[in-house]
Amino acid sequence: MEWFEKLGMQYGRFHFVQKLTKKAAENAINEWKIKFTEQSTKKITMIWDCTELTDYEPMARIFWQKTLKETQNQIECVWLISDSKIIRAGASIMSLFVNFNMKVMSSEKDVFATNDSSLNGEMVMS
Repeated sequence: MEWFEKLGMQYGRFHFVQKLTKKAAENAINEWKIKFTEQSTKKITMIWDCTELTDYEPMARIFWQKTLKETQNQIECVWLISDSKIIRAGASIMSLFVNFNMKVMSSEKDVFATNDSSLNGEMVMS
């Protein structure tokens, strides 16, 4: 995980490799919650780099979705980076349960090249 500021905005970047296990999800979520507590007055944009993610355990997804719901008021938006139709479908399903933008891109360079000011509560795929 990487936390950084760019153009006055706060970002949390998660890079997923191979299979997301329940244990790996718990570790990432713990760090996520600590950072959100430290930055409690700021909105954070999440970047999920899933270009190397091949699979995930059902409990990992459940924990992840639960944490999204708990922290949704502090999330500006989520950028999901993936070409996988399965992962994109999972993101689409997750986006139904939260109240923030979920944007799906094919590469990380697209994240900062896209003007997100025109998006309001919708899932966008490119």
